[in-house]
Amino acid sequence: MRRARSEDQKQTRREELLNRAKELFSASSFESVTMADVALKAGVAKGTLFLYFKSKEELFLEVLEQLLEEWFTEIDSMLPATNSVDDVSRLLCQSLENRAILTRLLAILHTTLETNLAFDRLVSFKLFLRDHLLATGNLLEQRLQFLKPGEGAVLLLQIDALIIGLGHLSNPGEIALKVLEKPELATLKVDFSLQLSHTLKVFLRGLEAEAKG
Repeated sequence: MRRARSEDQKQTRREELLNRAKELFSASSFESVTMADVALKAGVAKGTLFLYFKSKEELFLEVLEQLLEEWFTEIDSMLPATNSVDDVSRLLCQSLENRAILTRLLAILHTTLETNLAFDRLVSFKLFLRDHLLATGNLLEQRLQFLKPGEGAVLLLQIDALIIGLGHLSNPGEIALKVLEKPELATLKVDFSLQLSHTLKVFLRGLEAEAKG
């Protein structure tokens, strides 16, 4: 593939690399995907890939950032139509149904992706996250009247913790997955969407009841 020279060409190349990384990750684990795999999939030299991303963690952080931007945009556009705890719970759960890559990357954000990033890059990501949490949190406060100023962002962080926990439980390793096929271990199998929907609804109703005293 020819070298990208103009800014438009470089941005197109960057998007191509991100898309190829997503494709590989969707069919494998983070540990299994290598920078060489991504370069080969995109039809570029491995050295070219490193011109855009200093590490695999930086590459997938940008994938996550892109997916979070899309997710927050969807939520922000749909929240004004919600009128109750159940509406908000349903919206949040439905918004994640077809975003397996997003939820899987969130599950490894703190334990893996953030461990090999430049300081300034991580600061940039945290500021991006803060801005979206505050903006979407404000919309949540408008729809859920029991939330006080600032509690919408806190609620989103709590939902993030729930997503991370259920993400780990619902995506066991290869050996653990086979072990969980045993009928006597059925109790330990976790359905991400089902448990997220139930737990989030109970949690929000609890917050509402507590606020009403």
